[in-house]
Parts: sequence; structure tokens; C-alpha cells
Amino acid sequence: MSSPIAPKLQMTRADRGRFEAALSAVANLVILLVDGEGGIQFVNRAFCGIDPADVVGRSVFDFLAPCEAEKLRRTLDDVKRSREVRCVECRARWEKEEGWFEIHVGSVVEQGKLTAAALVARDITSRRKVEDELRRAHNELEQRVEERATELRASNEELRREVAKHRQTQRSLQLVRAAVEHARDAILITGPEIDPAKARILYANRAFTRLSGYAAEDIIGEPTLILQSMANLWSEHGKIAQRLAEGKSCESLGVYRDKLGRELIVECKTDPVYGENGQITNWVSIQRDVTEHKQIEEILRETEKLGATAQMAGRIAHEINNPLAGIRNSFSLIEHAIPTDHPHYEFVGLIKREIDRIGNIVRTMYDLYRPERESVREFWLNDIVWDIVALLKSSCREKEVSIQSKLPAEPLRMCQSEGMLRQVLFNVVQNAIEASPRIGVVTLGARMEGDDLLLFISDEGPGVTPDMVSKIFLPGFTTKRGSLQSGLGLGLATSRALVEAMKGRIEYRERPGRSGACFEIWLPRLKPLEDGQPDGIED
Repeated sequence: MSSPIAPKLQMTRADRGRFEAALSAVANLVILLVDGEGGIQFVNRAFCGIDPADVVGRSVFDFLAPCEAEKLRRTLDDVKRSREVRCVECRARWEKEEGWFEIHVGSVVEQGKLTAAALVARDITSRRKVEDELRRAHNELEQRVEERATELRASNEELRREVAKHRQTQRSLQLVRAAVEHARDAILITGPEIDPAKARILYANRAFTRLSGYAAEDIIGEPTLILQSMANLWSEHGKIAQRLAEGKSCESLGVYRDKLGRELIVECKTDPVYGENGQITNWVSIQRDVTEHKQIEEILRETEKLGATAQMAGRIAHEINNPLAGIRNSFSLIEHAIPTDHPHYEFVGLIKREIDRIGNIVRTMYDLYRPERESVREFWLNDIVWDIVALLKSSCREKEVSIQSKLPAEPLRMCQSEGMLRQVLFNVVQNAIEASPRIGVVTLGARMEGDDLLLFISDEGPGVTPDMVSKIFLPGFTTKRGSLQSGLGLGLATSRALVEAMKGRIEYRERPGRSGACFEIWLPRLKPLEDGQPDGIED
């Protein structure tokens, strides 16, 4: 800023008087002349609210605070040395007031000598107040910005942690969902309702769709009543429904039919899911198909029953066989003693046939307990088939049934227990004949499937109903009437025991679109060893 006065004032005393008169006319500036010690020699108007006459003679430093006075003193000393104009801002005090002045300091030279210093002061109190306000506002703004920045940094850090936590939760949820979706057990999630007519399905995993036969999109949002499993497992069991109403977990075992009508045995565990308010928000039902497991248990029980029955049958057969041999021998003597013209000779053949029938029953019972021990040897399968057909010709004539054989053009050579195989084929083909209608056809065929021999026997009878399939190989189960083994039901049970003794299996096969029953017998075609005893056969 340019100085209001010249750096050096060269004047005479007369000039000085006129100069001071001119300065007194300046209204907006306070102009002072001070000596080398700071004494005020001239002031153009009231200074700090004090009449100019009362100011002259006083020290300019009296109107400044100590620190401010020191600042002005250094400035005056600098002007004396340099004879240059200097500018300084000082805070003045008078009575109970204070203010800020911008002071330009220059030297006054009279007749070549430095006689005084000229101080041109401008009141900048208002500007300093504004600057102080701006400075305070700036500082407050900086402080607020810093505080806000700190808050933002803290918020950003918290947000970063929340995002990381959310991502981790999302990954965990994805893993849990994948685990649930690919779980082996069927999982169903429903609403809080217990009534199957009101409880809505919210989620079903893949295993559940496989178990129930329903696609997920077909059952989501539907009431659980459409699933016969839930209706069976929840509605029809009072204790289970009561436990669910009490908000308790429960386990149950039920039988129901899936979408395709298949009967399944399902083990179900149902647990409640609680919300933040402690109320049940969902039910999670984990279901497992234990049909096969229960069937295996049933087979084991039936096997144990078969073992016990077979042991009893063997003991009974042993006890009956001895007196039966005596009866047969005695009757042989009587048979030859009765003349052919005897009036009751016709009963001789009947008695003999009945004795033979009892003998067959005893032999069947004994074979059920312990299959006949027989050596394994090589033979032609075609010969056995022809023999069976020849043995059963009389039965075919009585029923007006024909036997059709389907054998490969190349004769099949086997290495197995010939006697066991003959008995199995005899039993199964005889069953087929007895089940066939008049003018029916029984098919007996064979073919190789890899290293195994497949024998199949089919008829055109009524077949086997679905509820009978699991029972046909059980001892004592029979639907036949009037046959040689009427009432015993040991034919298929004995055949299965013999087939298993030969390391094979016998199975019932359905004939879609056709009437009648079909049995398949799978047997390994054993290879003879060098010593003549093949491997893989049980005595």
C-alpha cells in the first residue's frame, strides 16, 4: 500500500505551520508528528476520542499496549536508520475502549536534519473485527471439516467392516444354501402354521423334489396339504401335532404315496425356527426315505423266520421220513399181495400216489432246511430243459397248457450243480403251469449275459399283484390250490435257497402291457479247475 505522505519531508518552520494547517483538514486519517522519543508534537484531529490539545505532549506509546508499543518503537528505529516509510498495525487502548490502526511511519527532515517522524494512522478496527470473525469462522469451519472428516473416516471404516461382514455372511449363506440344496436328505421349509391346509411351502431342496415327485416351482407357495407326506405325518398323528403346537421338535415315521403313487416309508424330523421376538416364524422338516432300509430290515426278519422255519421243517421231515419209509416198504408188500380183480384194487394206485406225494413234501421240506449237497460238474443246459419239459408233460395235458422253449441255436454248456438247477426249474415251471389258464403257453428260455446265464420262465396267468411281490419268496405264502404242494407255499422259497446256494439270484419281473408272471434266474457259469472242483459254489 502506498504511503499517504512522502518518505521525507523537507520544510522550513513557516512551511511546517502551513503544512500542519493543511493536515488538520484531513478528516478520515489521524496524522501525528512525534519526536525521537515518541512524544506527540502534532495531531490533526481527535485521537482515540481525546481532544488534540490533550494529546500533544504525551507519548504515543501511552496509547498502545506494551507489546504493541514495542512493535511501534522498532518501526520508528527502523525509519530513523533507513529514512524509508514503514507500515505497521497496532492495537491502541484508551480509557475503556480499544481499536486497531494501520500506521504508516515516515521521517520529517527540517533544514537537512531529522526532526520528527510522521505517523499516518487509519482506523481499521472494523476490518480487523471482520478479519477476526472470518478467521474464527475459518478456524471453526476447519475444525468442523476435520470433525466431519473424522466422522466420515470412522463411518467409512465402519461401512467397510459392515461390507466385509455382509460379504462374509453372503458367502456363508451361499455355502449353507449349496449344502442344503445338495443335501442327501429332503428339506422343506414352511410358514409358522401347523395346519397343512394353511401352512405354505417356502422352500424345497432337490432331494425333496426327488422324494415327493413334485417340481419345486409347482409346490412353492402351495399349502402342505398337497403333499401327502405332510398330511400323513402331521395331521393323522395327534401326538406329533400336539408337540408341534407346543413349539417342540418332533421325529416321526410315516408311510405315504408320492406324486406318482409310489408307497414310501419316510423318517421325518421337524424343528421350529424362532424370530427375534421369540415367536415361531418357520418350520424346517428334514425327511429321509428309509423304504429300502425298512425293506432290508424286513428281509432280515423274514430271513431269520425262514431259518427258523427251515430248521423246523428239516426236523419234521426227518421225523416223518423214517416211518414213511416203513409205510412205503410195507405197502409194497401189500401191493403185490392184492390181486388185480380185487374189488378195491383201484385204491392201490391212489394210496401209492399219496405216499409218493407225502414223500415229495418231506423232501421239499428237507431241502428248504439244507439244500442237497451235490458236486458240481459240466453238463448241457439244453438236456436239462428238455428233461423238465418231458417230466411236466402230464401236468400240461391236464391243464391244456403248452411249454415253449427259447434256447440259443448253439447248445449251452454249464458247470454248475445239475441237481439243484433241475429242482429249481421244475419248481418254477410247475408253478407257471398251475398259474396258467387253459390253452395257455409257458415260456422257458435261456441266454448268456456276459459271463452269467439268464433263465426266464413266464406264463399267461393272472400275474402277481403289487402287494404280493414282496411275499412270493416267503415260506408258507401260496395262492395255489389243488397242486402237489397245496397249502405249503415252499416251492419258490426252496428255489431261492437253491439258487443262492449256487451263487445266483432269482427275481420277479413285471410284464408291462402283458398278463402273467415272469421269473428271471441269474447263475454264474463256473469254470472247472484242474482238480475238477470249480470255484464259487456252496454246498
